[in-house]
Amino acid sequence: MEQNFSSSRWYGRLLGLLLNLAGIKGIKFDKSENLTLQDLYLKVFNLATRKEKEVINELLQKWSEQKQYEEANHISINESDGNKYQQQGLYDVTVIFRKNENIDNLLEKTVF
Repeated sequence: MEQNFSSSRWYGRLLGLLLNLAGIKGIKFDKSENLTLQDLYLKVFNLATRKEKEVINELLQKWSEQKQYEEANHISINESDGNKYQQQGLYDVTVIFRKNENIDNLLEKTVF
């Protein structure tokens, strides 16, 4: 699999989608809260539409599969590259929302 679609990029897309949906759905967070990805997932998932739930779960699966692939094949991504790929994933979500595109596009290995 391509390096620019490492687990970090899928994670960035998942995180970005959850954060954007939280904002759209009016979910508020307390700054003193130590919010985990699981907490964010649960808060958003409970208010998500069927389509949003499908995309969230697909991104979660793609992230998990890529992580397992990287571990099984001893592919290590240094922290700097991991952060860069995660930022690219977050950017992908921003582009999707700004262009008002279908969130299904986040499931494709597309560079926006």
